[in-house]
Amino acid sequence: MGRVVITSAAYLGDVAPYIPIGRRLVEAGHSVTFVAPAGFGSILAAEPFVHRHYGLDFSAASMHADPEHTRLMRHPRVNAPRLAKYWLKRSYLDDPAAVEESIAEALKAADVLVTHPAVAMISLPLAYEADVPGVVGHLFPMLLPTERWTPSMPYGFRAPRVVNRYSWKAYDLFGKLAFPEAEINDLRRRSGMPTRDGAAVSAYRDAVETVLLTSSCYAAPADDWPPVTVAGFSIWDGPPNAEVPAELDTYIDDGAPPVLVTLGTSAATDAGARFARIRSDLAARGLRSIVLAGNEANAAALAGQPGVVPFAPLTKVLPRCSAAVLSGALGSVAASLAEGIPIVIHHQLWDQFWHGRQVAKLGVGALARNVGHVASSVASVLGDDASRAARELSMAMADEDGPGVMVAAVERAMAGSR
Repeated sequence: MGRVVITSAAYLGDVAPYIPIGRRLVEAGHSVTFVAPAGFGSILAAEPFVHRHYGLDFSAASMHADPEHTRLMRHPRVNAPRLAKYWLKRSYLDDPAAVEESIAEALKAADVLVTHPAVAMISLPLAYEADVPGVVGHLFPMLLPTERWTPSMPYGFRAPRVVNRYSWKAYDLFGKLAFPEAEINDLRRRSGMPTRDGAAVSAYRDAVETVLLTSSCYAAPADDWPPVTVAGFSIWDGPPNAEVPAELDTYIDDGAPPVLVTLGTSAATDAGARFARIRSDLAARGLRSIVLAGNEANAAALAGQPGVVPFAPLTKVLPRCSAAVLSGALGSVAASLAEGIPIVIHHQLWDQFWHGRQVAKLGVGALARNVGHVASSVASVLGDDASRAARELSMAMADEDGPGVMVAAVERAMAGSR
């Protein structure tokens, strides 16, 4: 059996999809080392694979403690270019040598690398230098170029093919400007790889295989996408043996199925007031809610209110809820779609906006652009149409197996074939 290194970083939604993949690789007899920031130690500690620390603590917990991150996330759409530079700084530029060493050391004994598409700008050159094939687990269908539509940055649409083609060239230019890439191309040169324009956003193309961890029932593939295997979602069910806190369990059972409100680890930055507003507006419409606040600081803003906890495993809470209010982070969207309940997306980041438009397009949810529209959007999706569409989409996806497809891709890479 083989030795696999997995690399990911940033928010929980960036790391969590690779945890089921690591578990399945271990079940298949492979040895797995997961290179992730120290801030994810508590959720990875009980997993059946080794957690090796990424060279910088580029984790949600670390970013939430950074006043600069808090400031940028107050207006994330306006600050998108600044956030891109911030993420590159925190993930690599603050200490390139430490990051490179943490990944390179893990790769010394590896047969295959599995990597997040953004971390790929660092991990794939290092894997190339170590003669280790790389497989990208891609999380962003809206970032795959096609002549069928424009980039979703932030508002994609269908246009004539020539317009679409040049809009993707403009997107590549944006990526080059937003992510200072001199250091990334220097790493590529040192690793023996050719330099690449837009290396920070297109490094996934250097992988031996790219596996898209979304459902084709949810995001239909374009016929001219770069080579990609569409796998289905990879849904994390929480740390091993994680349970719903007793006080939350009791509250859920005390009345009608509640609306779940959770904003992930990116949109939940300094979000206590937003959680309080959403919950108050839902109560004014006679709707019970539970809040997974993401951290203790957000939960403190609702101190004394029942049904509020920092964390509970989504897969154990969603079956007992009537609808979900989400940031649009892929993990919570995938879990809610799999459960077959309608969704309202109150987005912060551009990819989350895309998911909001997508659930509305499919009739399984709605996009609430500002906090004052969340409760009315929830009321709109609690009718028969959205609930039925959500159930039908869940049934259509039922046989998909994202982690299983990724395991097969890893084993193809080990065998040197596709």
